[in-house]
Amino acid sequence: SNLLPLFIIFYNIALNLYISTNKSIIDPQHIACNRVLRTLQEVDRYCSVKQLYSNCEILPIHLLGNLHVCKFIYAH
Repeated sequence: SNLLPLFIIFYNIALNLYISTNKSIIDPQHIACNRVLRTLQEVDRYCSVKQLYSNCEILPIHLLGNLHVCKFIYAH
């Protein structure tokens, strides 16, 4: 899809927000990511969120933030 690069940029911005902010700010970004994934995959709003991320082989924002923290700890 030609929207995938745009989604990746949005996803990286959301990741940076996750690392530097609290949950009340992250939740709307997470919901927006889910909405974009549903649109790109052309599924209804009742599709499992896990399946949305699994189809694209990416992690949800909150798990991606944890992954980057773990990678940082492992590297140092």
